[in-house]
Amino acid sequence: MKAGTQLIFEGSQAGFAHSSDMACTAGPVLRASGFFSNLTASAQAFRYVITAGHCASVGQAVRVADTQVGKVTWVSGQSDLALVRIDPYASRSPQCFPTTLGHHHCQIVTHYEPRATGQVILARNRLGQELPLPVTGSGVPQPREIYCVSGAQSGVNCTFVSIPTPAGLNLGAHVLTSETHGAATTVGDSGGPVVSRSGKIYGIHVDGGRSGSQDESIEGYIPISQFFHEQPGYALVIG
Repeated sequence: MKAGTQLIFEGSQAGFAHSSDMACTAGPVLRASGFFSNLTASAQAFRYVITAGHCASVGQAVRVADTQVGKVTWVSGQSDLALVRIDPYASRSPQCFPTTLGHHHCQIVTHYEPRATGQVILARNRLGQELPLPVTGSGVPQPREIYCVSGAQSGVNCTFVSIPTPAGLNLGAHVLTSETHGAATTVGDSGGPVVSRSGKIYGIHVDGGRSGSQDESIEGYIPISQFFHEQPGYALVIG
């Protein structure tokens, strides 16, 4: 999976707390950078994706299509951000080696492979296949720079330009705004990456103007620097 992939946050299926599944978008892919994250092969293969906080609650199971891929491990109390742990692929195979007596000793070994990669979905071909762009780092948009939002619902739009937040439009704490002359973002795009056309991550899409309003072409995103301010123990996976 990649930034821009649709994530399904599983709702409660029983009792008075019954709730429906919620679809949002995977943001930038991370790896843990602490000492304990490198102690074992399985720990090294875990990945994490940022998404919008309003999509998630801690402990919630997360799917891609019909496959459970991980769980929500953190929801910010300062901004509209959350973190999903993505479990690695695991496969088992026999591994044999000779002994001093001339025999062979075999054991079953588990191999781990990261499920998420340092890429962003920025286009699809005529067959609907993803055309990913490698992540090259992080940064901030330059004045008048045109950049992209990759949403699982509305798709990829590379016509956004930074603007001051319009008067009367409240998109929450730490949110910056941009405007498009193309298709507006929509429900289900929350959490998607805001990214340059060269692969630099600028932020995480969390909100937009309401459909049919004068602010419909506006989108709001939280800078990637805000996530690392709140959670310094992670690093971008570079594609």
